[in-house]
Amino acid sequence: MSISLYKRFSYLLILGLLPLIAWISYSLSYRYLLENDLSAAAGQLSFFASDLEAEIEKFSFLPRVLSRNQKLKELLSEDSLSATMISDVNQDLSYINAVSNTEVIYLMRPEGTTIAASNWDAKDSFVGGNFVFRPYFKNAIAGREGRYFALGTTSGRRGYYFSAPVSGDLTRAPVGVIVVKVNIDKLEETWQEYAMTFLVTDNNGVVFSSNSPDWRFRTLHPLSEDALLDISSNQQYPVDILKQTTLTPDKSYPGLLSVVLNGKSEQYLSAQQPIKALNWNVYALRPASGLAKASLGYAALASLLALLSWGLIHLSSLRRFNLREKFELKQQSERQLKEAHDKLEQRVVQRTQALSENNQILKQEISDRRFAENELRRTQKELIHAAKLATLGQLASGITHELNQPLAAISNYAENAQQFLSNNNVAQTNTNLVEILKLSERMSNITTQLKTFSHKTDDQIGITDLNKCIHNALAIVKSRLKTSNTSVTLELLSNAQVFANDIRLEQVLINLFSNAMDAMQESSHPFITLEQTKESGWITTRVIDSGPGIDETQLPHIFDAFFTTKSVGVGLGLGLSISSEIIQNLGGQLRASNHASGGAQFEFKLKCAIEP
Repeated sequence: MSISLYKRFSYLLILGLLPLIAWISYSLSYRYLLENDLSAAAGQLSFFASDLEAEIEKFSFLPRVLSRNQKLKELLSEDSLSATMISDVNQDLSYINAVSNTEVIYLMRPEGTTIAASNWDAKDSFVGGNFVFRPYFKNAIAGREGRYFALGTTSGRRGYYFSAPVSGDLTRAPVGVIVVKVNIDKLEETWQEYAMTFLVTDNNGVVFSSNSPDWRFRTLHPLSEDALLDISSNQQYPVDILKQTTLTPDKSYPGLLSVVLNGKSEQYLSAQQPIKALNWNVYALRPASGLAKASLGYAALASLLALLSWGLIHLSSLRRFNLREKFELKQQSERQLKEAHDKLEQRVVQRTQALSENNQILKQEISDRRFAENELRRTQKELIHAAKLATLGQLASGITHELNQPLAAISNYAENAQQFLSNNNVAQTNTNLVEILKLSERMSNITTQLKTFSHKTDDQIGITDLNKCIHNALAIVKSRLKTSNTSVTLELLSNAQVFANDIRLEQVLINLFSNAMDAMQESSHPFITLEQTKESGWITTRVIDSGPGIDETQLPHIFDAFFTTKSVGVGLGLGLSISSEIIQNLGGQLRASNHASGGAQFEFKLKCAIEP
C-alpha cells in the first residue's frame, strides 16, 4: 500500500469512527450517571418515607386513649347537653391538642354532629359541624378505627384524620366518635431542606402533599368516574382543583420521565416507594438536565482521546512507510532495522513477563494484607470483649454483695412467711411474698444489666441516648461506688441523642468510672463529676474525679496500649487504649487532661444525632 493510499484510508477511517465513539461514550456515561443518581434518589426516598410514616403514626394511639375518657362517655350519654360539661370537655380537648401538637381534636355524636372540639372558641370551630360523610366517621361508628386524608371542609387546611369509636359504659356499641386531625402543612415545612422534589399521593394517584407547591392537587394519571365520585361524595378534595399532569416514561432509560408541568416539559429521574400502613405512594423527582451535559463532556473527552490515539498511530504508520521505502533502497539498512525490531520485540516480551510476575506478587501481597486486616479486626473485637469481661471481674465482689443482700432478705421473708402461714396470718404472709417479689425483681435488673453489658455486640452505629448509657454504666458500677463511698454528680443535658453504639459507649463510661475510682483510693472524700455541653452539633461529655491527677510526663502515653500507672497485676493498661479506639470508631475523640481543681479529666465528643 502506497503512502497516499494509506493516508486516504486513514482519514476516512477516523472520520467514520469518531461519531460512533462519541455516541457510544455518550450512551454508556449517560446510563452510568443515570443509575448512580437513581440509586441515590432511592436511598433518600427510603429515608424520607420512613421519616414521614413515623411522623404520622406517632399520633395513631391518641384516639384510642381518648375513647376511654369517662368525661367523653358521660357527655355522649346526656340527652340534653349540659353547658358546664361541654365547656369542661372543650377545655380538656384544647389542652390535649396543645400538648400533643395536633391541629384539632373533636367529639361527634352517632348522627355525625360535633358537640365538643379543641377549637371551640375559634372562628372556624368544628362545634356544630356534621361530618357524617367522612369515611373515618363511618368506620368508627361501625366499631372500627378510622384513617383518612382530606382537605378540611371547615378550615380549608390539609390533614390526616385518626378516629376511634367511643363505647358506652353499659354496652360495647359506639355512642360517639373521637377524631384527631394532624396538620400536613407543618410536616412539609421540614421537607424544604431536600434537594429533590417529593410527591405524596393517595390511592387514586392524587398528589396531596409535596415540597413543591406546583405539584399539589395534581393527578399522575386520569381519574376514573368511580374515583371522582368517591372523592366528591367523601368531600376529600374539591374536584375542580384537581389538575392532570402528563408523565411519559422513557422507553430507553427506565426511571426517566418526561413531565409537562405548567406548560413546560422537563425530564426527571423518578423513584417510587409505597407506604402500606397509610395506603400512600411516595415519589422522588430529580431534574435530569445535568446528566446530558455531563455525558456530553465524557463523550467529548473520549472523542479527543480517540483522536489523539489516531494521531499517534497515524504518525507512527507514516514513519514506518518512510522507513520501509528507505529500507527498500538500501538492503543493509533494512537488515539493521529488522535486527533492531527483533531486539525491541524481545525486550517487550521480557518487560511483559516481568510485569506479569510483579502483578502476581502484588495480588498475593494484597490478599495477605486483607487477611491480616480481617484478623486484626477480629482480634480487636475479641480484645474489646475481653476488656469488658475483665471490667466485670473487677466488679465481681461488689456485684456479689449486691446479690447476697436481697438473697438473705428473701430467705428471712420466706421463713417468716412460713410462720405466718402456720398461724393463719394470710395478710402478713401476702406482705412477705410482695417483698420477696420486689427483691427478686431487683436481682433480675442487676443480672439483666450485666448480661447486656457482657454480650458481644456488632459495630452498628445508630441514634443512641447518651444519658441512658450513662445511667446503665452507673448501675453496673453501683456496688463499687457504694463500697468506695464515692459520690457522683450529674450535670446532663435534657436531650442527648448521639450517633453511637450503646454497648460500646457503656463500656467506655464503665472504664472511665473504674479508672476514676482507682485514682481516688487515697482520697478522703472521693467524688466524680459528669457534665455535658453542646456546641456546633457536637455533645461533649466530661468525667472529672477528685484524685491526684495525671503526671504531665505520662499524659502523652496515657492512651498507649499496655501503658498503666497501676500496680503489677492490677491492670493490663488496655482500658483507655480500647476506649479511645471505640470513640474514634464512633466518629469522636477521647482526650485526657488535668482539671483546674486538681483531679483528672477525661472528655469525649460525639456527633449530635437530633438537632433542635
